[in-house]
Amino acid sequence: MPAKLSEQETAARRAAILDAVAPVFAERGYARTTVGDLEAATGLSRGGIFFHFGHKRQLYLEAIRHAFGKFGTAVGEADLPGGDAYEMLLGSYDAMHQVREQHPEFFQLMNQLLAQRATESDLAELHAELDAAEYGYYAQLIRARQAQGSLNAELDPQAIARAFGGISGELAEFALDHTPEETRVLAERMFEVLARGAEPRAH
Repeated sequence: MPAKLSEQETAARRAAILDAVAPVFAERGYARTTVGDLEAATGLSRGGIFFHFGHKRQLYLEAIRHAFGKFGTAVGEADLPGGDAYEMLLGSYDAMHQVREQHPEFFQLMNQLLAQRATESDLAELHAELDAAEYGYYAQLIRARQAQGSLNAELDPQAIARAFGGISGELAEFALDHTPEETRVLAERMFEVLARGAEPRAH
């Protein structure tokens, strides 16, 4: 009988499985990913995989949550800029865009989540969970900038966070059909507009 894994070993095994299957789900989607695909990606048998996750749907949901966590960790470790409102907002977008290019599977999975949440209740619940976590984190960063005086402290941090996220999402869509240079010009213009609304007011 194999030795029982410690909690740390179990967590490491689960993380390794999720690291392996997230790109597969990202590329193929949930429906088109087979158990054979998962076995090939992990090097484990069906039993070895589902011992830790129960079934394919749970594995898919945990893979999305895991990819989100890795992206969040990378953003937290990124060198976010200071400066005035414009420099801070545009520089934060640049830093997060760089992280995005390093974690393409996260955004592929998030696109699947957004596309299917209207018809899949478990995906809708997961989206609500991750959305709250993402914008809660952004709002926390914005409160820190407000305390430092680079953003208007009278404005709602969640509103600024949502505006930032909306612009970032629009730029991601724009970039699909335009050159990096065109996307950059639009980014500068859009964040200039947001910065003018969010910069501290003179009294």
